[in-house]
Amino acid sequence: VCYGDTTCSIAAGDGSVFAYLALAADLANVDYHATSNKKFCGTWHGEAGEMCSIGTHCSNGRCPDWRHHCFETTCNIQDLVKAELGEDWASSVTGSSNDISNALSSKVKLSANDSKRQNFCGLSWAHASKECTTWCRADGDDCPEGQKCFASTSCFYDADLQPSVSPFSTPQ
Repeated sequence: VCYGDTTCSIAAGDGSVFAYLALAADLANVDYHATSNKKFCGTWHGEAGEMCSIGTHCSNGRCPDWRHHCFETTCNIQDLVKAELGEDWASSVTGSSNDISNALSSKVKLSANDSKRQNFCGLSWAHASKECTTWCRADGDDCPEGQKCFASTSCFYDADLQPSVSPFSTPQ
């Protein structure tokens, strides 16, 4: 996560999605049912299970501070990564380093006012504008079969935007 007035740069790849991609690259070849996928930090077993998140995952058996311990839970890190990166997360990060680089570049953040934020997939422009289901870069490669990428829809992609630390006012 990047905060305002810091050197953190989403454009440079700082922020959670890039951390998730690095983690996903490590997890892509791990069996879904592996015990390491189910280990999370907490002060006690119940908390570890209730508070499981990508940030509290402890596959190496260690937690960041002495108050927390690593417990096996019913959560699975692969499910959490899938929720962040999409259903096909494993296939987008496996293979050569070039494939991983391409996966990273596909997640590059757009500026908040980039017109590509209004690109969405659909059977027609009207369908894409009504559904606002699948955001696409422009070439249509991100669209489900049979759909095309349409620009300037009424939709707006904002899943990667981070709120500023404090509100700012517009000069009058």
